[in-house]
Amino acid sequence: MKVALYAGCPPSGSRPAAPIGSRLEVLRVRVAEEGDHCVAEFCDDGRSHARLDRPGLDGLPDAAEAGLFDAVWVPDRDRLAGVYAFQMIVLDELARHG
Repeated sequence: MKVALYAGCPPSGSRPAAPIGSRLEVLRVRVAEEGDHCVAEFCDDGRSHARLDRPGLDGLPDAAEAGLFDAVWVPDRDRLAGVYAFQMIVLDELARHG
């Protein structure tokens, strides 16, 4: 399976998170262990997860529409979007592209 990785900024007030590079490396290892192939990485270091206008996050639907990947892996669900409604918007948009 072709997968994309996404790492965002940790929620404000949460426990300190590992640097994005470390979080992406953990995901790369897990992808390889599953026998999948990482084909793209998207990240938004230092950008609030409470906003939808993030360059890395904005790139996910475009790449999905182009058929570049089959699934998205994130370190934690709250890294995709800190606001539940935003998370549903992102997931809905990705689902529309299969």
